[in-house]
Amino acid sequence: MFFRFLTYNKFKDKYWLKYSPDKRLTIFQKLENIQAKKLHRPACEILSCDFESDLAGRFNGQNQKIYLNEIFLTNSDLRFFGMATLFHEGRHAFQYKCCFGSNKRIFPFSATSRWRKNFQGYANSQTDQFSFYAMQPVERDACKYAINRLKQFRRRFEGNFLFETTLRILEKDYAETKINAKKELGIFYQLKVLKNNKKNRENLSRD
Repeated sequence: MFFRFLTYNKFKDKYWLKYSPDKRLTIFQKLENIQAKKLHRPACEILSCDFESDLAGRFNGQNQKIYLNEIFLTNSDLRFFGMATLFHEGRHAFQYKCCFGSNKRIFPFSATSRWRKNFQGYANSQTDQFSFYAMQPVERDACKYAINRLKQFRRRFEGNFLFETTLRILEKDYAETKINAKKELGIFYQLKVLKNNKKNRENLSRD
């Protein structure tokens, strides 16, 4: 518990602003180690990546690595978005483990079944219609999890403008994603997301 406290505190202004990008990556790795232990899964290796798009992060289930946009290491103002991204991608690692790993029964079967089907027909944020991507079960769960984890740090970062702004933006985006899905796909947006996922699964199974 003591070492968790030390890792969390490193995101405070008086510490973070002094750190090099390499040191910040080390801190994100320590945060992932804590996160993995909380979710009873192996820790992923954290790597920085110069994404050509505005992608924040990516979890690779094949090599069990999490790639973070390097901007989270160079721009101090975005460190809490980096924290949220790590929580989000770490949740994907947990989902993947539930579906395909040795501890796949640690989560309710209904959720695990939805996640497995979702992974098998995953809609890509770079190629698919955004609502098909953002409203997927694994994405909504990961977004909600990241928000809830950040909320647990409210007292620790009380009065920190960047933290409070980050949390407010994430909560707003989470709510607006659902509103926008209704606009883009109609009132039966959930059914359309499931149908798109099924189509992707069928296409992949034929390849």
